[in-house]
Amino acid sequence: MNNDIMIKLGLEATSLCTPNRSGIANYTYNLVDSLLNESNFGNEFDLKLLYKLSRYKKRNYRYIPFENSTQWHYKNILPLNKRFDIIHAADNILIDWKKPKQIVTIYDLAIFKKENNMEGYTSAEFKEKSFKYLSNVAKRADTIISISESTKKDFLELFDYKPENIIVTHLGLRLNNKPVESKNVLTKLNIQPKKYFLFAGMISIRKNLVNLIKAYKESGLKDDFKLVLAGDASMGHDKIVSEIEKLNLQQNVILSGFVSDEELAELYLNSKAFLFPTFYEGFGFPIIEAMSYGIPVLIGDRGAAPEVAGNHAVQVNPFEVDSISEGIKKVITVSETQIAAAKKHSEQFTWSRCARQTIDVYKSVLGK
Repeated sequence: MNNDIMIKLGLEATSLCTPNRSGIANYTYNLVDSLLNESNFGNEFDLKLLYKLSRYKKRNYRYIPFENSTQWHYKNILPLNKRFDIIHAADNILIDWKKPKQIVTIYDLAIFKKENNMEGYTSAEFKEKSFKYLSNVAKRADTIISISESTKKDFLELFDYKPENIIVTHLGLRLNNKPVESKNVLTKLNIQPKKYFLFAGMISIRKNLVNLIKAYKESGLKDDFKLVLAGDASMGHDKIVSEIEKLNLQQNVILSGFVSDEELAELYLNSKAFLFPTFYEGFGFPIIEAMSYGIPVLIGDRGAAPEVAGNHAVQVNPFEVDSISEGIKKVITVSETQIAAAKKHSEQFTWSRCARQTIDVYKSVLGK
């Protein structure tokens, strides 16, 4: 196709200028990768990944999918050629150029939920900055992509925006039931198959890990199953360590630190159950990941977690330790039939589907 009649798409991808991808970077990477794998995308779209000039020192970490596929951007100065039809803000960065249609992906609005207004959950400065950014999105975006119906509903409660201009595109499986070829991480952590519960994600008080640890102790199952918390240390990590020590669970609760995709796949496959009673999820990648490995799942009954899990997970009130404790006892009784249904449910979440839905958004915003 002639380059002049292709749709010129600029995708803000600053989150991909990093050695370790998580959260928004995972979404952006998988979306770009899947768009490029769609059969006709390269004939219809001229794609450029846009990176903030402030990350120039980290330029070697950029994701560069093909030659000449990236450009630096800086205010209204760079790039010099701003002839784009669409700018898609996949990161929390709105490029305020007037001509292109503006599409923005929104994720997790947890910091604005009243029930999450607890010490250490966020800072007043970050909340104010996020509100200002999203207010600008409500004013400037021609179309918003929301990663869940739950996030769409939360956004409409906070901001004045046409509901019909928010399109929900669920995300895809990241590990996609990655095959497991070793038991290296089980050996490293000194755990046995089916003798531990698993949590995966940032080790943060935002993920409700203090209540999970209390509930684990209260369940009476600590002598039968260890609790593995797999992920990087984050906000309030010290409070989590303190809770483990206070309840004398140093031999029962294992903080693995960062795990690779291969190690995480191994941990999923061999766990007794996946425990994810978080306060709030904008989507909840680990829920469908765990289901794809054929293990029972426990979730919090707030945010997007119930939407993503369907009716295939044990739901608990994340604010009540007793509810989580009862849920832990219940999740180990889930039948093989229920587990198989959950695994089948997880298979509908593909990045190919997300990419096709996103292409539909690109075309509709241009009236094509």
